[in-house]
Amino acid sequence: MAGYSLELVVWAGAATSLLYLLKMAWPRPAQDRLAGISLITAFFATCIGLAAAAGQGQPIPAWCVFCVPLLILYWILETEFATRLLGLVPALLTTLAPLLLGAQRWVGHLQQGWTTMAELGLLAGMAMLALALGTWGLMLPLRAVPAVQVRKTARMFVVNPPVLAELSYRCNTWALPFLVGAAAAALLGVRPGQVPGEVFLWLLGALVGSVGYTTMARRDGFSWAVVLLAGAMLTACFGWRGLPAEAAAAPRAPIAHVLEFGR
Repeated sequence: MAGYSLELVVWAGAATSLLYLLKMAWPRPAQDRLAGISLITAFFATCIGLAAAAGQGQPIPAWCVFCVPLLILYWILETEFATRLLGLVPALLTTLAPLLLGAQRWVGHLQQGWTTMAELGLLAGMAMLALALGTWGLMLPLRAVPAVQVRKTARMFVVNPPVLAELSYRCNTWALPFLVGAAAAALLGVRPGQVPGEVFLWLLGALVGSVGYTTMARRDGFSWAVVLLAGAMLTACFGWRGLPAEAAAAPRAPIAHVLEFGR
C-alpha cells in the first residue's frame, strides 16, 4: 500500500507544480483550486501510506514522515496568510522527497530506539527547514517573472517579500523543537553505538544554524541570515545520510525502481 501511495503522491505533487508554473505565465483563478485539490490528494495519500505501514507492523517510509508535517504546516500557513503562490514549494518538495530521501529508506526498522527517535525528529525538522528555505526561492519569480511582477500585489499572487520573511521565520521556528529532539536522541544513542558520533555533530550544527537564523532574521530581516538557514538544511541532510540505513523487504510501486538511486 505504501508503494502505491508513493506513486500517487509523486504524480499529485508533479501536477501541482505544473499548475503553479503555468500560473506564473498564464494565471487563472481555477488553477488555485486545482492545485489545492492536488495537494490535498497528496496529503491523504501520504497519510494512507503512513497508516498502512504502521497498521501492518511494517517499517514506515521516510518520505511519509517528511511529507506529513510539511503539508500540515503548509495548510496551517495557508489558512492564516491565504497565500497564492506558496503552494509551489510543498508541491516540489513532495515530488522530490522520495528521490532525495530514498524511496526504499525506512524509519524504525533497526529496532533501535535512539536511532528511530533521531530519524523521526530529523525528518520533521528537515521538512520545516525545507519549507522555510523554499519560501525564499519564491523571491526569484517575484523579481524575474513579468507576470508575477505585474500582479504580485493582486489576489492571484498574494506573496511579497515581507510575507515571505514572516513565513520563513515561522517555519524555522516550528523546526526548532524537532531538531532539539533529534540532537538529544542522537547524543543519547552515541554511547550504546546506535548513532555514529559524527551524526550528532551534524545535527548539532543544524540546530545552531537554525537558532542563528531565528535570531538574525527577526532582528535584521532577510540580509545574510538566509545563509544560516541554508547551512542548517545542508548539515541536517549530512546528518540524515550519516544515520544507519537498511532496506526493508516490501512490495515496490512501479515508479520505485526509478527512484531507487536516491537511497
